[in-house]
Amino acid sequence: MDRPVRTIRVFLVEDSITLRTALVQQIARDPALSMVGESSHPQEGQGRLLLLKPDVLVVESALFLPGGAGPLRALLQKQPMPVIAMGAEAWHESEMLRAGALCFLRKPRLAAAEDLNRFCGDVIQKIKIADHSTVARRRRTMAGDGVGYEWGSVGGRPFGGLVALGASTGGTQSTAQILRQLPADFPGMVIVQHMPPDFTRMYAESMDRECRMRVREARDGDEVRQGLVLIAPGDLQTRVKAQAGGGYLVQCAPGEKVSGHRPSVDVLFSSVAASAGAHAVGVILTGMGADGARGLLEMRRQGAYTLGQDEHSSVVYGMPREAFVMGAVVRQAGLEQIARLLMDYVKTHHRG
Repeated sequence: MDRPVRTIRVFLVEDSITLRTALVQQIARDPALSMVGESSHPQEGQGRLLLLKPDVLVVESALFLPGGAGPLRALLQKQPMPVIAMGAEAWHESEMLRAGALCFLRKPRLAAAEDLNRFCGDVIQKIKIADHSTVARRRRTMAGDGVGYEWGSVGGRPFGGLVALGASTGGTQSTAQILRQLPADFPGMVIVQHMPPDFTRMYAESMDRECRMRVREARDGDEVRQGLVLIAPGDLQTRVKAQAGGGYLVQCAPGEKVSGHRPSVDVLFSSVAASAGAHAVGVILTGMGADGARGLLEMRRQGAYTLGQDEHSSVVYGMPREAFVMGAVVRQAGLEQIARLLMDYVKTHHRG
């Protein structure tokens, strides 16, 4: 006897009748999806939503943000689930990602039918990706006071190197979970998170408020310093270059997309391999595609310590999987272990 085909159960919160109707119709035509509920306002639909326990929640960000992102965060503490947020305002993205949304889709002008259909198709694609994520299993762990555990001071002599980290889909939450656990004197970090311009600045400002290390968007010529996290700016390729007198500088400049991205994790990792060699640590986290895998392999071949997020804790096990299969990862670990592994490594590999 054939087993019944599982469908992805979707709940939609959207106040636009036009978009809500179009999404409901397209989801009804997709055999992989089923619409279990819809609402024009989160408060009206919350009771049904908690009762129905959908696989994926799709929401209009403006409905949750009049009082900040707290309402969505509170909802996800009651009912962990992957969330796809939509919105017309650019600043909504950082707020919704901070609240726990898996991704954010910027609404285009939906005046033409073809634009509306294209956008609905993008939403459906993200629903299917979200259903393969592990957000639902990890949501309770990641929800909380935003501080996490601190593993104490690094102490002792300086590490003498730097930490490079790359992430994409689901990376804003994963990176945040790691950064919140690191002490104020942790070695300098450079991070590529696939995000468009302006969002990287907002994300950095958000992390600076929540972490013990200082966090800001990188600027061309910035020095990589202990206790500082530099987030690669959107739409600029970011590299690390060794200084003649010691230490490292960040270079942020326009350039072609590499591995489909700008900024690219491969570009960052390759530059770290060339400039820091064995005095570096590379970390590749959740994300679609393969960006960062080859660059991490270059880092490992130069003697760097490399970590990859495991499948169970990854929102999308794409980038870390490619790195692992390629042999670029010294150790693969769950998200909850990575901060501890970083602390252990820098404490035992001081500069002599």
